Amino acid sequence: MKRLATLLFFLSSLFAKAQTCVSNSSSLNFNNPSTGTQHVSFTTDNGLVISDSITIEAWINASQWASSAAQGSIFCKHSWANGEQGFVLRAGGNGQLSFTIAGDSMGLPTSWKDLTSTSSAMVTNTWYHVAGTFDGVTIKVFINGILSGSLPFQGSIIPGVAFPAAIGKLSDQVFGAGSSGRYWMGKIDEVRVWNRALSSAELIANMNQHLDTSIQQDRLVGYWRLNENLGTLTYDLSGNNNNGTISSASQWTTQVPFSSGPRKPTISKNIYLLTCDSAAYSYQWFLYNNPILNATQQTYNAAQTGTAVYYVQVSNPNGCTTLSDPFGLIVGINELSSSEIKVQYDYQQQQSTISINAPQKLSEVSLMDMTGRSIDLQKTNSENIVFTFDNPANGIYILKIVSGKIPYQQKIWIGN
Repeated sequence: MKRLATLLFFLSSLFAKAQTCVSNSSSLNFNNPSTGTQHVSFTTDNGLVISDSITIEAWINASQWASSAAQGSIFCKHSWANGEQGFVLRAGGNGQLSFTIAGDSMGLPTSWKDLTSTSSAMVTNTWYHVAGTFDGVTIKVFINGILSGSLPFQGSIIPGVAFPAAIGKLSDQVFGAGSSGRYWMGKIDEVRVWNRALSSAELIANMNQHLDTSIQQDRLVGYWRLNENLGTLTYDLSGNNNNGTISSASQWTTQVPFSSGPRKPTISKNIYLLTCDSAAYSYQWFLYNNPILNATQQTYNAAQTGTAVYYVQVSNPNGCTTLSDPFGLIVGINELSSSEIKVQYDYQQQQSTISINAPQKLSEVSLMDMTGRSIDLQKTNSENIVFTFDNPANGIYILKIVSGKIPYQQKIWIGN
């Protein structure tokens, strides 16, 4: 009972520490059918006047689709009132994603270069991570990190200088006035703009977590977590200070596309080597309620003799932690003496024989090499077991012996 109380205290202390992480607490809901004009507006353009490579990414959850993919603005900095310029990520129609740039080829405008995903790529009332990229050679769109379309175009972007960007509406303040603003209907979260083209692997690696802004992010020029959950401002965490003003009709919601902490890890073992199945930013192994000194890798070689209970805690770059379920292990108990395990090598037959004469009945004995590969397995209800096999490789092997319900393992040398 005392150990259980200590363990519960340990778990509660872990949760208290986890509260210091940056939780994904809110998104913005642009979903007022009576007005349909919710959006986030900006008055500055620091770092967003982009003419070369670019990535725009966001999480979206449409309550209904606009009439076409061109009508539902997610992040927009394109306009044509003062000439075609800029870029826009948008979605609509029958669940299509669109990424459009005002193309320029060797100083000559080429009009809009528009790439649209296949029809019915997305459905309403479902979260999707969407992204559009351009690297000077190819325009691409991604849904949940997977490439969903590409369009060759060698050139650049005519920079959008006429109007500031907008989230959830058309940035063109002349043609986008009133109800013609191509407004988004639904939720938007975690909007990011980069002055480089991210790969599919990069998108997948970071889409389910906040970016760690304490570490320099390579050419991140706009980052709105939409995590304020109150008020009419959302803050640009990229360092460019393009803070947005939220229209009065927009609503905060606690519905978000990903949770704060990393996925709950599980533990597996290979003999005494414990492995955490989750790749994480950092690890900490625990023996009962005590952190194990220097046990901060994805694997841990268990050294506690007897019965022990292990945990592993993983964290993401933002300090959010998740603890595994307990993992029980029995190490090095009830070892048989050298007189009870005999290993013999027959030079004439080129065979090795392992004879076990235990003081108690055995239910199962398996022989493994040091990688954990099974060589032989025998089930029994006797004190005596004999293994015979041909041409064994010289080396150390592991006997896993089960007596009743108690397992234990023992190293032996096999060789000529």
